Amino acid sequence: MAITRATVRDINLKKEYAALVHEGEKAGGAQVMIQGAPMGDDISFAFNMPKGEFTGPEISESMRVALYGQRFANMTADERRTFLFELTKCKRNAEAVKARMLAPQWACQAAKIDAVLPLLRTGFPSVCDHAKSKATEAKGAWRQLTGETYGAVKAASWVADIPEKAEGDAVALAEQVAGLDKIIATQNESLGAIKSIARTAQDAATKRASLAEAAGKVPNLADQLERAKAERDEYLPKVESLRQRAAGKARVGLVHDMAIYLDGQIDRSEVSDGQQLLARYEKEHGALSDVAKIDTEAQAALPEHEEGLRVLENRAKNLQRDLEAAMQAKAQYDALEPAGEALDASAELAEVEGLLATAKADRQRIENQRLDIVAADRKRAEAKAKTDAALAHHTDVAEWTKVADSLAPDGIPSEILAEALTPVNATLAQAAVDAEWMKVEIGADMAITADGRPYQLLSESEQWRADAMIAQVVAELSGLKILMLDRVDVLDLPGRAQLFNWMDTLAELDLVDTVLLFATLKELPTGLGESVQCHWVENGTIAGQRQQEAA
Repeated sequence: MAITRATVRDINLKKEYAALVHEGEKAGGAQVMIQGAPMGDDISFAFNMPKGEFTGPEISESMRVALYGQRFANMTADERRTFLFELTKCKRNAEAVKARMLAPQWACQAAKIDAVLPLLRTGFPSVCDHAKSKATEAKGAWRQLTGETYGAVKAASWVADIPEKAEGDAVALAEQVAGLDKIIATQNESLGAIKSIARTAQDAATKRASLAEAAGKVPNLADQLERAKAERDEYLPKVESLRQRAAGKARVGLVHDMAIYLDGQIDRSEVSDGQQLLARYEKEHGALSDVAKIDTEAQAALPEHEEGLRVLENRAKNLQRDLEAAMQAKAQYDALEPAGEALDASAELAEVEGLLATAKADRQRIENQRLDIVAADRKRAEAKAKTDAALAHHTDVAEWTKVADSLAPDGIPSEILAEALTPVNATLAQAAVDAEWMKVEIGADMAITADGRPYQLLSESEQWRADAMIAQVVAELSGLKILMLDRVDVLDLPGRAQLFNWMDTLAELDLVDTVLLFATLKELPTGLGESVQCHWVENGTIAGQRQQEAA
């Protein structure tokens, strides 16, 4: 318990540790000193109760087995393999395993070997499980791709449905399409040229008609302009007179000056030519006596006459502008060449459009045929790619399966284990001879047998002897040279004699340094060899120890 930290008497929970303390005491523990340990220094181990405090260095699994013989039998098969690999120092490094995996017997793929080698530190079982999971993934990928249930035989020859090859040559059809594209481009150019010529002729005819219409308006516009100017000139003096009268200003002009002079020369009371002229003047321009006065009636009538004058002036301006435009149009019309015959391009257009429609229809038909061939070829290529991908997944399954098989218990681990078992079983055979007991062997499947019978079918005494020989072999091969065997009393008297003789032989051969044997007996044994020291333990203490301490 001190060295291995393993409690006894089925006490496994820390809260139960107090039960291991001697009756009447509150605390206790186990302490062991190993003198001249393999490292050359003394080593101390201690396991204190009831706290469960441990002090001491970590020990090897070999020491655990040497100190507790039944430990190996209680291991699982994988634990036994791992233990024997360490005990016999068989090469399980990456380089050695890779060399075995590349050998013809297993023929694993190098890339997949390199993928799993870093995982070897976790042990062969976990790496084997990893390879199996990768094979399962590859099977799943195959099923997803093919939509079928995976089978090794079926997968090896599986081929995707390949469509029939379409008739025709896609390259030749593409050349025909290119040729028709050129024809269509030429026909489009011809059609555009015909439409352009027709459009130009139509535009020219429209322009000629428009210019002719505008040129024909020149005489009428000129006549209207003359009459508009006359009306404006006739209306202007009236407006100016209203302006003067409304403003109350002297009249300016020769006719007004002559009227004023005449008024000063004649006698208004006499009838004369001068008086008639003045009367006529005043009729048109108002009385001379009103020259300096503001005419309110003139002021009221002036806005309407101003508006009338503006209308007459605007009409004259507009007619002037229209006349100039008409005269310019007439000049352009006069400069035109004589009109030619009317152009009718409808027949030529219909012919070219028919040829263009035919070329487009031919192109579409050939292009559809080419696209059908391309689609068929693509589907054939996809089918081939699907077949190749399925084969790749199947190859992955096979290669990962090889890796898993090579790392399975009956694979490379079995090969390495066979090498490890050779010295173990040889030493066990020698132990059987030395102890005069049945021959114990450990099989490749890690099963323990004694004279060929499974360990589970052995009697309690036979199992004890098998465990003792395994523990001794571990102590010898590991170089520990220490052995501890409890319950020696399970042996009958001849068996005990054989045990002591066997221990003497081991001591004489320097295969053990220390052997601790425990048994429940009636009395302290006597007559044993000089190499054996006996101690009687009673009530938890060695008999006589307290008396010696008191002395």
